[in-house]
Amino acid sequence: MPDHTIAAVLNRSGKSTSCGASWTRSRVCSVRYQKEIAVYRDSERVEVTLFEAAEVLTVWIPQQVCKGAPWIINRTDLEDEDVRLEAQTHRMRRPSSANPPQKTLNL
Repeated sequence: MPDHTIAAVLNRSGKSTSCGASWTRSRVCSVRYQKEIAVYRDSERVEVTLFEAAEVLTVWIPQQVCKGAPWIINRTDLEDEDVRLEAQTHRMRRPSSANPPQKTLNL
């Protein structure tokens, strides 16, 4: 992810720096530099988020486990025939309402 996105995810997750400060793009960039982690380049991206994977597999993902942090899946895994068959088997329909207790009326 880009540095500013990493900073936003860390802040939403309630994580702070070792000094107790909030994360900024500059602070993430500094840690990346210290740890010799390469700069994010969108053109080199090989993973997809959970929601991008759901779109490819035409399934609905109800929610994330860690709010604010994207789930990452290798794009090549989505091309695997076993993954595609499993997704077809467990395909879910989007509910008509965001209210979980609301039932579907089958006429």
